[in-house]
Order: sequence, then structure tokens, then C-alpha cells
Amino acid sequence: MHLIEVLILSQAITRQRIMMLFNTLVTVVRTEFSSTDLHFKLAVLAFKALHDRLPSYLAEDCQLVAVTGRRRLRSSHIDTCQVRRTNTRFGDRSFSAARPRTWNSLPIQLRDSELSLGQFRRLLMTHLYKHIFGY
Repeated sequence: MHLIEVLILSQAITRQRIMMLFNTLVTVVRTEFSSTDLHFKLAVLAFKALHDRLPSYLAEDCQLVAVTGRRRLRSSHIDTCQVRRTNTRFGDRSFSAARPRTWNSLPIQLRDSELSLGQFRRLLMTHLYKHIFGY
């Protein structure tokens, strides 16, 4: 083979590998962002439910532990939602179980009751991007 044919063949293989890696990267980023988008929406809905900005039928499954408990816990000053117990994996994915679980997974700084909705959204996006990109 001539040198030109070898170069053309090696570039074709390189392009094919690059495109394969690029497609893999795009797939990974899409799944990460779609998961992040879901967490963002669930966390914002939980924030609105806890701050009485949602109708009662949407807010009733997101109750704070301090409000629903019979006795005062040491962790009652931290806004933690009561997660509904489910028996199946399908039930774990339900809206009434996923939203409180998402809220409880947020850092304490984001669960501050003094934050406005705009501040919460900004801090939440920063937190989620740091989680995606590993900062």
C-alpha cells in the first residue's frame, strides 16, 4: 500500500472512533441532564408545597417530620419531609414518594425556610451542576 492509502485508512478509523466516543458522550450527558431536570422539578415542587404555594391536594404528600410527628426530635430544626413507605419499586417512583425523597437529599443550606423561590432555584441549579460535573 502507498503511504497515502495508509493515511486515509488511519484517518477513517480515527474519525470512526471519534464519532463513536462523541455519541457515547452525548448519550451520557443527555441521561445526566434529564435526571438532573427531573430532580430540579421535583425539588422546586417540594419547595412550593412546603411554602404553601401549591394547591392542597398537591401539597398534602409533602409534610415536614416536625409537623407530623408526635414528639419533638433533635433533627426537627432541619426541614425534612416524611417519606411515604412503599412496598414496590413502582411505588418508590411515585410522585408522593419521590418528591419528599428528593427534598431530603438536598443539602441543608438549600432546605432553609428563609430562601425565596428565586434564591432556591439559583442555589439548586448550582448544586445540581456541581453534582454533574464533579466539583
